[in-house]
Amino acid sequence: MEHAFGEARRAVEALHPDLSKRLSEPASAAQIDSFEQETGIRLPDPVRLLYRQADGCSQGDAIFGGWS
Repeated sequence: MEHAFGEARRAVEALHPDLSKRLSEPASAAQIDSFEQETGIRLPDPVRLLYRQADGCSQGDAIFGGWS
């Protein structure tokens, strides 16, 4: 699955070279775990992996970085 996300990101970056400037830093495992514990929601593994690649985009709010 991680390979598939990497391939998709490289394909999008080839079309939009500024993509990496627009993505937020990845969410940490601790941030995701905290979210899951506080909400009682267990994210599916593909969703967890997606947020480990980038926590949203820098033009909006990060999901886990803004969780309090």
